[in-house]
Amino acid sequence: MYFLIASLIIAVSCSLITTRVLVSYNNFGLFFKLAVGFAITVSWFMPPILHFIRRHIPLGRETYALISDIGYTLFGFVFILFVLLMLRDFLWFFAGKLGRWRGLQAAWLDPKDAFYLGWSNLVVVLLAVFLSVYAVYEAVKIPNLREVTFTSPKIKQEVCLVHLSDLHINKSTPAKRIQAIVEKVNAQNPDFIVITGDSVDAKTSEIRDKVKILSSLKSKEGVFVVIGNHELYSGLLAWLKEFERLGFKVLFNDGVQIASGQVYLAGVADTFYQTKGLSLKPLAKNKKIAGNPYRILLAHYPQYADYIADFKVDLQLSGHTHGGQIFPFHFLVWRANKYLAGSYRVGASDLYVSRGAGYWGPPMRLFAPSEIALIKIKPQNK
Repeated sequence: MYFLIASLIIAVSCSLITTRVLVSYNNFGLFFKLAVGFAITVSWFMPPILHFIRRHIPLGRETYALISDIGYTLFGFVFILFVLLMLRDFLWFFAGKLGRWRGLQAAWLDPKDAFYLGWSNLVVVLLAVFLSVYAVYEAVKIPNLREVTFTSPKIKQEVCLVHLSDLHINKSTPAKRIQAIVEKVNAQNPDFIVITGDSVDAKTSEIRDKVKILSSLKSKEGVFVVIGNHELYSGLLAWLKEFERLGFKVLFNDGVQIASGQVYLAGVADTFYQTKGLSLKPLAKNKKIAGNPYRILLAHYPQYADYIADFKVDLQLSGHTHGGQIFPFHFLVWRANKYLAGSYRVGASDLYVSRGAGYWGPPMRLFAPSEIALIKIKPQNK
């Protein structure tokens, strides 16, 4: 309820600010101003509108997918437009102050000048359109392959794995895109594949045929999965059964020794379950661990890295952040999660946070490219 109220307050505030800045100070007709204001307001309110449609209006899957993509794209566009307008006004105000301090009286330094305001609004709108188109392309394209290398004296023979995260498969996800990701992963011929949560974003009955494509993922030792927060939202028990039916090994506060005993791969559940009494202790005391293997922890949330010092984890693989997905959300996501994307050294452990292969909400990625991580763990040279 608090989230809903906060969202409505933000939507109302941003709608009013965007409309006022864009058209209120220009000599446009009343009808045009009302039309622009209506379009902006509807775009800002798209998330709750789409939520209502999904819950209460029976639509075919393809129809809803089209409406959802259009609606969330409009929402992403007005967000980008809002950010650009605020940035423009800040820079314009600062330039005006600086100009007056230097004794300049040019009309273009005055943000209230209708002529220059109109032209600058046009430039901002066109730039927002350009960035939105670019962001949509970045979101829907097949993720790039990103190669990351770690070394350890525990490794005698190179281990190669593929790290997928945050696929967010939903009713609007094209089956061809999922198939292309599968083919790109399989082409790497990895020793094993890991998926660190938020694989799905709908109920099993709604997207089972699309998720089934993931059963074509191939590696020498299989596919290992942990859950994220969106599996919880979409029916956890049903998805646990579905993952097992697809042939995946679900690591639910459990671990397994693989790669000829060189690697101990463990996984923890979403933090919701940690608060219900589960902990990392099974990872440290699992009696099946033989020798001194390289320990990899799969955890959807990167913040786990701050709590694993006593568990001798060599590498943690996480997702969840999307790398910020749409700039400048990067700063908010970084503040909320501490670790945004890429490689970190946390105590005695390495941490790698994937930007993810999919997207959530607006089908957009702005300065946060999607990725498939190819991780190689090599012997450490003496």
